[in-house]
Amino acid sequence: RRFVSYQTKDFMKAEIAAIKAVAPDLPATINMMPAFYNLNYTDFADSIDIASWDSYPDWHIRGKLDDHLRQAYRTAFWHDYFRTLKKRPFLLMESAPGLTNWKEFNKLKRPGMDRLAALQAVAHGSDSVQYFQFRKSRGSQEKFHGAVVDHVGTDETRLFGEIRRTGETLKTIDEICGTMPRTKVAIVFDWENWWALDHASGFKLRDKGYKATAEEYYRFFWERGISVDIVGPQADLSSYRLVIAPMQYMATAETIENLSSYVEAGGTLYTTYTLGMVDGTDLCYLGGFPAGKLKEVFGLWNEEIDTLYPEECSHVTLNGKSYEGKDYCEIVHARGAEVLATYASDFYAGSPALLRNTFGKGKAYYQAFRDSGAFKEAVFTEIVAELGIEAALPLPLPKGLTAHTRYDGETEYLFVENYADTAVTVPLGNTYLDLESGESISEASLNAFDIRIFKKL
Repeated sequence: RRFVSYQTKDFMKAEIAAIKAVAPDLPATINMMPAFYNLNYTDFADSIDIASWDSYPDWHIRGKLDDHLRQAYRTAFWHDYFRTLKKRPFLLMESAPGLTNWKEFNKLKRPGMDRLAALQAVAHGSDSVQYFQFRKSRGSQEKFHGAVVDHVGTDETRLFGEIRRTGETLKTIDEICGTMPRTKVAIVFDWENWWALDHASGFKLRDKGYKATAEEYYRFFWERGISVDIVGPQADLSSYRLVIAPMQYMATAETIENLSSYVEAGGTLYTTYTLGMVDGTDLCYLGGFPAGKLKEVFGLWNEEIDTLYPEECSHVTLNGKSYEGKDYCEIVHARGAEVLATYASDFYAGSPALLRNTFGKGKAYYQAFRDSGAFKEAVFTEIVAELGIEAALPLPLPKGLTAHTRYDGETEYLFVENYADTAVTVPLGNTYLDLESGESISEASLNAFDIRIFKKL
């Protein structure tokens, strides 16, 4: 997989060189796709000028709000990934007007959803909204794929009206171009670790769930309107108050040093089961897990890992309250770390399930099991409060509503997004100028599948 990714990147660089030879100032990009398994996009970043990607999520899955929201935060995860690639605004290269035609079920977006999906990208740092396709073709595979202009050939369709409104909004908020979020949280997403985990003969054999796990940790912050960067394992972490590195099974010497140095300098690092088991050539580290210096950073030794059957669950006690876990339970031993939560079931009852260790000026958390959601909410609520990480809006937020900000060094722009199918009113916490209506407000009302954009006064 490294070879295929390297060869593809090399071919891309050759094409870029040919263009730059005659147009050296012309920015180069490629239209990437979310979680495209065979290519390590993180490694491509230094060869392109602008990141861009094709976004085709499944909205309104079987009419279930939770499934719809899952699409929302997973799409947001990849918006943030591509923005972080170059640490600058990205381009939404492709998106579908109305619907796709090549999925198992090709569902129309509900009224308002086309605009919300388009401007979601802008909320996360895109400086464009672009569609495939402008006019529907008469033949071939994508003749029923959504388009700005349908086969009827007029501008009188419902969808054309929605896209016209999106275009009017983009013109109105043009001053936001070039701005970026202010981000204090990062999640490490490591393509090569993903490959290594998937091909490891152990744990759950078929689906280790690396990508889904990273997205689930992201969900906590998305639901609270807290901006997140998605970074590679060798990224500069110094600007973040909190870094989360889930399932960092493959830990090269460079990754170990990067994570260790971050904590030692005062950062807060949160990681999980399977940490630091193999090196960059997928050979197991000797001397116990996690590898080398990581045992000092986290103050523990991981002796064994238990894989649960799908119908099984584990039980963990934190602050006197019980939480359920699934899939994985590691048996770890504290070697200086403070035990925050313990297992309450099976033969490892009483052993550590969550540990915290002070290393240098920082703190390192280790979660030894995969939780079902409520546990991470309890833990991260405390960590975020302790670190003073602020949300875009006063908490708690109604289910389905989130918010994101962009900033130009002086002015803050606020995007409030409602992915629920019901109207909602929320306090903004400050006085803002509505960029479309021109009114000054401190409370915002949103319809179902609605988005509003504000400028802080």
